[in-house]
Amino acid sequence: MTASMSLSEAEIASVIAGHRFSEFAHALDSKDWQGYQSLYSADGQLRLPWGDPVPRDRLAAETEVNLGRFACTHHMITNVLAVQDGGRMTVTANLHAAHIYPEEAGKAAWIAVARYDAEIVRDGDTWLFRRVTLTPLWQQGDVPSH
Repeated sequence: MTASMSLSEAEIASVIAGHRFSEFAHALDSKDWQGYQSLYSADGQLRLPWGDPVPRDRLAAETEVNLGRFACTHHMITNVLAVQDGGRMTVTANLHAAHIYPEEAGKAAWIAVARYDAEIVRDGDTWLFRRVTLTPLWQQGDVPSH
């Protein structure tokens, strides 16, 4: 007997978006700043709760400034849900991130829980982030001044 599985369009979109967010987290945690930037469309931008939106052409440098100070980070992005409308997806996801300072800094780890709201667009055969907005929900430890 052969079993078949059919996924809805929303399920397929959520798998694609989840894969993109996995690449996103991996690039951040491996300090691959250029790889992180490459996940964004030419008009892509990151919106953080501090400062102005960061356009794609400044993402690698600004992300290195924000996260490069840590000895390591660990970003877990879960519960990714996407709705596709043609070549565009609206996506929500949860974030739990640990940011570990170098030992000599003498600071407690910064642990953050947040929500991502994103727009992902098709660019040829791939999907890229056009907009990613981070909304903090909870933080503990030594939160850096931005």
